[in-house]
Parts: sequence; C-alpha cells; structure tokens
Amino acid sequence: MHDHASWWAPAEGERLFAHLVALARAAHAPVSTGVFGAQMQVSLVNDGPVTFWLQVPPGRASD
Repeated sequence: MHDHASWWAPAEGERLFAHLVALARAAHAPVSTGVFGAQMQVSLVNDGPVTFWLQVPPGRASD
C-alpha cells in the first residue's frame, strides 16, 4: 500500500502531468487526456494513481 502523505501536492502533480502530456504530444500525435484530478470509473483492475491507455496503429509498433 502506498503512503498518500508522501505524494506530491495536486498542483505539482498537475504541472508534471501537463509536462508529460506535452512531451507525448510532441512525439506522438494525437494524444488525448481527460480532466486532471477528475473522478473516473474504469472497468479494469488498477493498482496506481493513473491509467495510461496507449494505442499504436497497426504497423507502427516498431517505430
């Protein structure tokens, strides 16, 4: 189990996430995101604070 007290403040997490998204968009368009910090409901088992859904078009997996 993770210690929530040691995580970054939401504003810092949002800033770092925005940086990650900018890097991803510069390298791999298009990149979509939701609303940072929004409540989400997923239909999978997730053991972390964030879910990344990566889709690679057929034939681009080796790029």
